[in-house]
Amino acid sequence: MIKNSLKYLLFICFFSLQVFAQKEDIQTGDPNDLDFKFLPDKNSILNSSKDSRVSPDRENAKNVKNIIKYNFALLGRSTIAFSWEHAFGSVMSLEGGLGVCIGQDYIQKTLAPVGADIFNNNSNSVTLSDLLANSTYSSPSPFLSIGTKLYFTGDAPYGSYVHFSMRYSTNNLTYMPDYQNNTIFLGSPDLTIKNLSFNFIYGFQIITDVNKVSITHDFYTGFGIRRTSYNDIAITSTTNSYGNYQNEYINTGNTRSSIEPVVLIGYCLGLGF
Repeated sequence: MIKNSLKYLLFICFFSLQVFAQKEDIQTGDPNDLDFKFLPDKNSILNSSKDSRVSPDRENAKNVKNIIKYNFALLGRSTIAFSWEHAFGSVMSLEGGLGVCIGQDYIQKTLAPVGADIFNNNSNSVTLSDLLANSTYSSPSPFLSIGTKLYFTGDAPYGSYVHFSMRYSTNNLTYMPDYQNNTIFLGSPDLTIKNLSFNFIYGFQIITDVNKVSITHDFYTGFGIRRTSYNDIAITSTTNSYGNYQNEYINTGNTRSSIEPVVLIGYCLGLGF
């Protein structure tokens, strides 16, 4: 499934590059004598040049080819992440991100019952939502992202764009099941939740000039598909030496996984140069 998703993502990237690359072929040329001869008077309503002046922000954007930005949306996932975007020409840019998870993923914890549990339900193992609900954060873990942006208005990295991206993150937790109902736990309580997603994003990035410093604002929304893998905690029912019924939660050392759709909405604040 992941291999097919990656092939599909690469196909869209290369196909879009061919489509949007046509923008690079547009040649305006230099004005000649006839252009000046038939140019309407500057005060004429037929002369639209006075209305098509480039705004200072957009003019300033032409000098920006690199952006270091901070993603505020990832705070909901207890992740601090920065990314670097570099523009190649006026159409395409590459963006890579690096961060660290400093707590439990609260968004995934909230949405797991209507996401991962629906797409992968096994009554003989603890569900992902139960793992997240009964676990505590244990240690920092990495966040990585990489993607290609194609701009179809303005010049990269200014204007509207589509973004084909991949995100990878892990979350280290300690599982603490409910011991009230004759329950015992066998094995290590340490868990690692791994997320790998492929996303299609639409966004708009603006660049403003504040005291000769280029400040960027990147707004985006999109969707994708995510594969989540996590420790397999098996549930068995048995009778102890006293003849009492009990539930045993066993960390089998194996890994379970689920695939579910994801929706992305976010905002990044950056510094351009």
